[in-house]
Order: sequence, then structure tokens, then C-alpha cells
Amino acid sequence: MGNGICRKGPASFYAVDLKNPVTVSEETILAGMKIFRTNCAGCHGEFSHLSRWGTRGFYPRVPQFADAPPSLTAPEMFFVVNNGIPYTGMGAWDGMLSDVEMWQVVTFLNNLKSLPEPVAAEWKTKR
Repeated sequence: MGNGICRKGPASFYAVDLKNPVTVSEETILAGMKIFRTNCAGCHGEFSHLSRWGTRGFYPRVPQFADAPPSLTAPEMFFVVNNGIPYTGMGAWDGMLSDVEMWQVVTFLNNLKSLPEPVAAEWKTKR
């Protein structure tokens, strides 16, 4: 399903007025990476390690962000993380993560192609 209408359409419509309140910094990106590893990597994979579950156990297949970072804007990603995507394995994280934590994950994913060196080094280490 990629970034088709089911994902991009509603997210882009509802995310118009959302603004990332989190300052982009090494600390924020690192915090987002840690939250991602704890809560998201099981389905979305990690550096050089695709999720077997996310690539085989779901339909539509789960995007593997280490291979292909999300193409959604930060507000669109926040909307998806907060609300989930109906009829997929992407559940809503509202009530399980705070808004700040969700924005930290979004900030990490938005900067995945240009991580600060200390964060990149941590991202590349195996857990």
C-alpha cells in the first residue's frame, strides 16, 4: 500500500494545523531513537535489520524505515502515530505515548538520513 491514499490522504488533510513543538537537537533525536527502538522497531525494523514480523506477518506490509525513511511530513507522521491507520497493523499510540514522545519519534524519523554523528553511531549499534 506504500504511501497511498489510505495513509497520505487522511493524514495530510487532518495534519494541516499540527506543528512540531519539539526543538530539533541531538538530545531530542536520540530520545526519539530510543523510543522508536523500544516501541516501533519490532515492526518497522532497525539499522541493517529488517523486521521479520513487519515484512512477513502483516498485510499491507509494514514500512521498514531503516531502508526507506518515511516520506510523510512531520505533522502527517504525528497524525499517523497518534491515530493509527485503519485496517492495518498500525495501531494508535494516543494514550500510550505522550505527545512529546510521539513528536520525538517523528523528529528522529525526519532526521534519519542526516543523524548527528553520536546518534548515528548509537543507531548503528546492535542492541
